[in-house]
Amino acid sequence: MNVPRDLATVEDYTQLAPEVRAHLTGKLHMVLEALEPYLDGTFEISPRMVEVYLRALRELGLLYRVYDPPKMPDSSEDAELEPQLALEMRRQEVMSSLEELASRTR
Repeated sequence: MNVPRDLATVEDYTQLAPEVRAHLTGKLHMVLEALEPYLDGTFEISPRMVEVYLRALRELGLLYRVYDPPKMPDSSEDAELEPQLALEMRRQEVMSSLEELASRTR
């Protein structure tokens, strides 16, 4: 079991995020396990228990940001520039080769 931290000594609370996420994941997992019998027919199926189960699943998904849209690259302009820069470099190589050939034929 983890020794609790003295939260007064924590300067950057973002450092706690992985620990808090792990703790909440464990708690939500316990809730989901406790509700399984109400869903699999061991006990009488209860619509209220199904609702609580689904909410716990949603909370778990929110905790891990499952519902967030995929992250886009930092800058779409950079993604567009890379092929253009590669093409420009290749064009310069071809032009220098053509100039070299032209100078040989003179």
